[in-house]
Amino acid sequence: MEARLTLPLRTIRLYGRAMASVVTRFAPSPTGRLHVGNIRTALHNMLWARKHGGRFLLRLDDTDLARSTPAFADAIHVDLDWLDLSPDHWVRQSDRFALYEARFEELRAAGRVYPAYESADELDLKRKVKGSKAIAVAHAGDLEWVDPVVGGRMRHQFASGSEFNLEGDVGGFGAGSDFSWQAVATYGFDVNVFNTTMRSVVGYRALSVDYSQTGAHGRNGLDWIQHGPVLGIAFRW
Repeated sequence: MEARLTLPLRTIRLYGRAMASVVTRFAPSPTGRLHVGNIRTALHNMLWARKHGGRFLLRLDDTDLARSTPAFADAIHVDLDWLDLSPDHWVRQSDRFALYEARFEELRAAGRVYPAYESADELDLKRKVKGSKAIAVAHAGDLEWVDPVVGGRMRHQFASGSEFNLEGDVGGFGAGSDFSWQAVATYGFDVNVFNTTMRSVVGYRALSVDYSQTGAHGRNGLDWIQHGPVLGIAFRW
């Protein structure tokens, strides 16, 4: 008895053509030397391209004109050659700046470009605010806002030196604030270290801020939710 599996010729052609068109890319930034993580990515992409009869490309992402240097770009080529990972072809992102600008102008003409008015300092402050879990704060453009909150606390003591705390706050009283809230649940227990009572705290915190206001440059807003574990230490004496 003989068993045979056949595939339509069209399927075989499509499969073969798909495999032959494999193109992988390694895109380091010439702002420093290659590290082991870069090399792992280059090796994986080169092997995948070779396996399927495709091409392995190197694209130097030199868009950071302040830190990209020809010396680092040359070092990338030298290192890849030494590792026997030479690409089939290589390009620089900076060679395509004119193309990107042309496409940008097309988007501008179509009304799909939205200008940003924040300065570098304002953007840096927004990043810091986003990483903060302490209070509901927003800063946008020429607007600064702190939202007062009210809430309650519940404390249950299991035994001496051991307690559970539940905290909840709601806001929305600041100008432009739609609603904000935060909730914290923690378990604390006392330990003695060098004759000092230390309270260890573990728990979970969630914080939500929803703020918007119209300013000189249009409507500014901040709408996000953050949550994660809480670890803390308090000393008593």
